[in-house]
Formats: sequence, C-alpha cells, structure tokens
Amino acid sequence: MIGTSLAETGLIDPARYVDEVALLAHRWNAERYYAHRRESPEKLRMIAEQSKIEIVRPELPLEPELLTGPVAESLLSLPSTVLHTLPFVLAGTGVRITMCADVTTWLEPDTSARAVAFLEEVIHA
Repeated sequence: MIGTSLAETGLIDPARYVDEVALLAHRWNAERYYAHRRESPEKLRMIAEQSKIEIVRPELPLEPELLTGPVAESLLSLPSTVLHTLPFVLAGTGVRITMCADVTTWLEPDTSARAVAFLEEVIHA
C-alpha cells in the first residue's frame, strides 16, 4: 500500500487516516505500507500498531525506489500523483497498480475546492 501526506497537509484528520488505512490494509491483505516522505513517525507508528503492516520508509522518491528492488505483483494506492507516474515507471513489469479508496469522504470540511478537484481528477482518471 502506498501512503500519502494528506493528513500532514491538513486535508484529512490524522486519526481518521490511520483508522481508514488500517481497515484498507486488512481488507486488501496488504503486507507493506510505503510511507510518503512527509508522513510523521508518530502516524506511521500508529498505522503499524493498528494494521500490523510493515512500514517501509523509502530513501528515494517512490518511483525510483521501486525500480531498485523487487516489487509485489500488485500495489495499492490512495489517491495521489503516483497513480499518474507509477504506470509509466513500472511499464512492462507486470505490476498492477490499484487505487484502493476514494478519500473524498475523509476530507476535512474546510478542504479547498482546488484540493478536492485534484483528488477527484486522480480518482476518476
């Protein structure tokens, strides 16, 4: 599962994000959570505790990081720009990339229209 910084940017309540990620990890039988570089260590600790998923904190941005080692047959992603970039990076590898949730219902009430439009674009691309 590929994480996002939506909680760090204030778009989603961090506790809600952790709860939702734990549910998704269980539902999809996810084994690893690739943390976004901006995700806080405390939030990642809570994700690991609630979901029992291995947290991976890549040293590089995710796209080059996934090219340096083995990748699972399937990657799950929350809405993020990686849904646009990873299909190109992993082309020909046979890796499937699946968006695992529509996070628009998780958004804080004061989320800007611009942020909502971006997420909807990613979700419906």
